[in-house]
Amino acid sequence: MIVQACINGARVRDFHPKLPLAAEAMASDAAACVAAGAAELHIHPRGTDGRESLAAVDATVLAVRRTCPGTLVGVSTGAP
Repeated sequence: MIVQACINGARVRDFHPKLPLAAEAMASDAAACVAAGAAELHIHPRGTDGRESLAAVDATVLAVRRTCPGTLVGVSTGAP
């Protein structure tokens, strides 16, 4: 069995006060998920405005890989 942790999804900021939208917040939550047994991660990178963004992919994936080296990272975005 493989456990994939979906860190934030396509949810908006108002969904939950702890929803990780910044790269470092996603990386921190990703590390907690891997420590709890997740083997894969799924993230929706966000820009500084909290909206899904292709421009944020590099920085977000790098932050997650720093905290979770060797863990598979999948990316989705609803960015235009």
